[in-house]
Amino acid sequence: MSCRGPSPATKPASAIGRVAARSHFGPDKPAPPYRMLVVGDFGFTQTGEHHRLVDGNFADILGETGGIFVSVDNLLGSFPTTVSDTVRLSRPGDLKPHNLLGQFSHHAVASQAIATGDFQPIEAAGQLYDRFRPDDRFRPAPDRSAPFRQRSMALQPGPRHDRDTELEALFNLVETRPNPTPTAPQPSDRVAEILMDLVSAAGSGSGPANRRANRRANRRGSDPENRARPAPPASAESQFATLLDQQARLFLSNRRLRTIVENWQGVRLLCDNMAGDYRVEVTLVQFAAQESAASIRDVLVGDGAVLRNNLFDVIVFANRKDAQGCDVRKLKAIAETAGVFDSLALATLRAEFAERPADDLARLEDPDQVLRGPVFDDFRSLATAPDSERLALFWNDVLVSVATRTAPAYFIPAALVAAAMLVRNVAVSGWPGLMASARNRLSGFPVAPRTGLPALSDPPALSDPPALSDPETCGGGYSTATRVDLSDEAIRGLGKLGIATLNGIRDRDSVQLMSAPLIAAASAEPAYVPKLNDQLVVVRLQQLFQDLLPEVFGGAGNALDKARRLVALSEDLCQSLSNTLTFAASPAKDDSGASVLDVTVMVSEGIAASDRFNFEIPC
Repeated sequence: MSCRGPSPATKPASAIGRVAARSHFGPDKPAPPYRMLVVGDFGFTQTGEHHRLVDGNFADILGETGGIFVSVDNLLGSFPTTVSDTVRLSRPGDLKPHNLLGQFSHHAVASQAIATGDFQPIEAAGQLYDRFRPDDRFRPAPDRSAPFRQRSMALQPGPRHDRDTELEALFNLVETRPNPTPTAPQPSDRVAEILMDLVSAAGSGSGPANRRANRRANRRGSDPENRARPAPPASAESQFATLLDQQARLFLSNRRLRTIVENWQGVRLLCDNMAGDYRVEVTLVQFAAQESAASIRDVLVGDGAVLRNNLFDVIVFANRKDAQGCDVRKLKAIAETAGVFDSLALATLRAEFAERPADDLARLEDPDQVLRGPVFDDFRSLATAPDSERLALFWNDVLVSVATRTAPAYFIPAALVAAAMLVRNVAVSGWPGLMASARNRLSGFPVAPRTGLPALSDPPALSDPPALSDPETCGGGYSTATRVDLSDEAIRGLGKLGIATLNGIRDRDSVQLMSAPLIAAASAEPAYVPKLNDQLVVVRLQQLFQDLLPEVFGGAGNALDKARRLVALSEDLCQSLSNTLTFAASPAKDDSGASVLDVTVMVSEGIAASDRFNFEIPC
């Protein structure tokens, strides 16, 4: 692989000079830290506001966010037609959907009425809750002794019974989609008979056990995003509980609220993987999802921008992008920005970027054909855009909280998961990398049950933990920690488009990177397909050069003296990187006859797909 850069002649005037000259590297001086810039909507009050993450300050920075205004349709009353609240993320526990719901005052008032049986505040609010008020014949007796913080009965399940457990175990094996496709598997007659027997045996009343069984019988088991379909209510109490659940889910489905919470969950994952002897620096930059491509340049490249004053190896864009329209223009601006500053950009595609449900795309044998239509012309042009080798797109987010009656599933953006893999590798080995290895399996995520999809071929075992369930004994059911379960064909097809993919390991709480191309790979010649792992090393070497070159060119001497100085400085630098590098430099002429330093960097096996990288540095 041949690399050319960095080239001061084509960079901004301050590109080399913005790094102050350093004293001679010594064994006691570590290599520059691996620097990552994370751009996204974090709820800060001002676009461009940035904060640096260091050990132990995650909660402090989270507490500096502003209020998140959430407005949703009012399902509990006829006027006003919308209700709103301002949500604040004051501590890490606020990132949990259940705790977010506690800040929704509209829900809290109605929930207390169900819990205590006191509907007087509901009636006093007029039309605000007029769809929620019970008739007198259904009004439960008020319980004045109930504490204020008692939760809704709908949110507070009672003790489990053996029959309830049996029902839940059985329903986890059966996919009950409301609109099954012709190919979707249906429960056998025998399974249906067992279900009916169990439901009949549970009694015909409206007690808690029967209500829980009805709710489980209507749960969609294959998609963590899908909403549970409520069973017919057996009493006024269950009607109110169902309506309250729907209002809660609508509130927690607010797009900006979910984006901010999911971005922070991704940052927390980064922090969890930053531990180690090798220092990693992560800086957060506020950038709302509705900002334009021009705003990206202004915020990151303009005067006083964070990129003007700091060097970054990787720029991670957390807000998800589409494959059409203005989002494609944003992706081009992202690639251009990364190219100007010798960095690499990681971005996440929206779940339905191909204009079809994510589950459908995951089953296709040729997903690359889906994006061949004219509506995706702009997206395909990304592969030939300037600096396309500086952009990696990721798809298939990772589950962070499962769907419930009151909340949709929440997911960590795929690019942030890949970034966590990067910092883990840097912390362990000193080098970034996304090559298939045990280090690139992240674990500890929740899993969502799935049924009916064809069994996938698992990758070679790398110290897998015990299985959560056995597909052989569960009628083909299994669980995954990613948004969808990708077939091998889908992984290959998306790779042809230059889209990197994550996938869950079946019946594990782990995820791994299955394919890691750059967007430029979609138009590359077969002889040279840009590899993300190689580009990560190229970018890292370029950032190391930025630290070395001020001292190399700051002293007197001719081109040969500068070459010798570069090699001498690099020897001490290599010691702090576990002697994984070897530098060679000599004076040379480029194609135009200008004087350059011809630098060859050899890296140890396992760091990248290639072991030799060549640079021409004008002198």
